[in-house]
Amino acid sequence: MSLSTDTLSARNLFQSEHGFWIFLSCLPKFGARRQQAILEQIPDFQQLLTHNAATLKALGLAAETIDALQAWRRQDSAHPVIASADGIYRDCLRTGTAILTIADADYPEPLRHIHDGPLVLYVRGDRSLLGREQIGIVGSRNATRAGLEHARSFAAALGQKGLLVTSGLALGVDGAAHAGAWMPASRPSP
Repeated sequence: MSLSTDTLSARNLFQSEHGFWIFLSCLPKFGARRQQAILEQIPDFQQLLTHNAATLKALGLAAETIDALQAWRRQDSAHPVIASADGIYRDCLRTGTAILTIADADYPEPLRHIHDGPLVLYVRGDRSLLGREQIGIVGSRNATRAGLEHARSFAAALGQKGLLVTSGLALGVDGAAHAGAWMPASRPSP
């Protein structure tokens, strides 16, 4: 029996070691506070797949979250949350983007100790750099031309001093800082 590309891709999502984590990051009403409350009641998120709907509700999960968890258990690739997670997974495969989860040994230690650390990081480039000291430059998405130039020049100067400039790649100041960090002049001298 031949499988469609969509079926094959979804099956790969279900079989991938990172697929479940991508799915968790897409769950509705499953933010940092809810995640922490769940981990206070069960030892790991995989156990969510072993509980029935009533138990999941008793754990404090919303109906939409429970529905998505049950769809994952059925491997229902048509469910919107699973389709979204599968799209992210396929994009990572297509672009060569590494998937780093909180369960991975090289997940950045500082992120493990903040109250809303992400379950998943999407990494392009040398992921070992995540262990270095970093600085983030953030600001408005609708910055003035002068603000964008300041962000670019600050990031270049900080990079020249050997600091790793971290960016979420948002538009505006974040993106300008990222661009500045990539400028050849921002590389530290040997």
